[in-house]
Amino acid sequence: MAANDKRESGRKFFRIPVDDPSKVSITIAAKHFNVVNVAPGGVGIYLDHADTFAQGEKITDIVLTIDDVSCDITGNIAHISPEDMYYLCGIELSDMNQETSALLQRFVDNHKASLFSCMPDF
Repeated sequence: MAANDKRESGRKFFRIPVDDPSKVSITIAAKHFNVVNVAPGGVGIYLDHADTFAQGEKITDIVLTIDDVSCDITGNIAHISPEDMYYLCGIELSDMNQETSALLQRFVDNHKASLFSCMPDF
């Protein structure tokens, strides 16, 4: 699959569902949002209203906290999609330093391993 094909399908990274809100949280402009999923390059959050952010909007005031480690980052709103009673908002993270990127990747790797460890062998 070519790089453009990945972009057209809407998925660049494997997403890890976040079941425990104490493990990952995000604050944007001093407002807390529930993190639904995490990928090496972004997070999914729930919004109450579709117009909270606009697709393509750059967000500069993000504090991402993973396992009690907080990081200041920026991001771009990749999509806003209706889902049940909320709107799922994908945020592509940018301007991460090496430590933040490594922290995010470690979280994804650790949780991906535990997700797949319970699957039967075929």
